Amino acid sequence: MDRDFENRAGFTINEFDGYSTVDLSADIAAFGGMVSAAVQNLTNEDYFTYYSQTSPIDVRYFKGLGRSFRLLYQVGF
Repeated sequence: MDRDFENRAGFTINEFDGYSTVDLSADIAAFGGMVSAAVQNLTNEDYFTYYSQTSPIDVRYFKGLGRSFRLLYQVGF
């Protein structure tokens, strides 16, 4: 959700452009263990993090993580 930050006089001094990301994960029993697969930011949303947008220090202005994948295999013994 978008948000504006106002001072006591009612003037907008900072603003935040909201964003949404979609994550997907699955666990499947296979090969005598557990296979896990996940995708973060499935739609590859291009965004700046909340902290980056609301921080007054420009050197901390960075983008959020793009689409990333994870594959994991676990066996208990």
